[in-house]
Amino acid sequence: MNRLVAIVAAVMTGGVLFLAMQKQGLSRVDAGGMTLRMLVAGSGSPAVVFDSGGGGWLELWGKVPARVAEFTAAVSYDRAGNGLSPPSPSPRDAETIARELRTLLRNAKILPPYVLVGHSLGGPHIRVFADLYPEDVAGMVLVDPTQEELFDWDDENGIAADRLPCTPVDGERSCIAESLAQANRSVTPPGIPVVLIHVKWPWPHGPFEVRELDDAIKAYTPRLPARLKFHRDWVERVPEGRFIETEKSSHGLINIEEPELVIDAIREVVAKARK
Repeated sequence: MNRLVAIVAAVMTGGVLFLAMQKQGLSRVDAGGMTLRMLVAGSGSPAVVFDSGGGGWLELWGKVPARVAEFTAAVSYDRAGNGLSPPSPSPRDAETIARELRTLLRNAKILPPYVLVGHSLGGPHIRVFADLYPEDVAGMVLVDPTQEELFDWDDENGIAADRLPCTPVDGERSCIAESLAQANRSVTPPGIPVVLIHVKWPWPHGPFEVRELDDAIKAYTPRLPARLKFHRDWVERVPEGRFIETEKSSHGLINIEEPELVIDAIREVVAKARK
């Protein structure tokens, strides 16, 4: 998978150059004891707040935030311990991350309501934020979110991940089980629009396709029907939920391979929230 690593590195480098070309200002804002790297572009309400996948940098959203900034405020950031933000002394579970994000937004004078956009592990993070602060949330877009039912499915099918104590030492990786349990207990605020984008492929499947799949990725294939089922089941329980499926991009690189799909979903939710 060295080629994939090189692709991701190139994408991140390209993202930095893109931000510089757009003359968008990066800043550091206090989130309750640590200063996190943050990018705010555009203006308008509701502000769209991006929460990246596990270990992700804000650059991995590609051009999506800049395009969203054409019609409303767009906020992306590096969570504590990710990207160029310093680590936090607190365990990296979803509730802690949600509290830090709310402090970050308040200190940056980004006022609610927010449309929250979460990719991968950012999905359960924003669900927990919406449960803790329902009055702050006007809508959600979940971009191929990590789904708690799939975590249990992995256990039952002998492909369980390591279970580590939820501590700051191992970062978000050690707290995945706790974060997913918190997401499972969370309640989506009633009446808000929600879009879930399901991505079929876990490996690059667009312009950066990798044909030489290693054994770990091949072993992932039996999970595909389960991922689809659990995403559908979850969004069907949300009264204002809508499900979108794509086979044109991959889990990790959808924001680069298929940005228009993500942008259009965000635009849809923002428009509904404004009504």
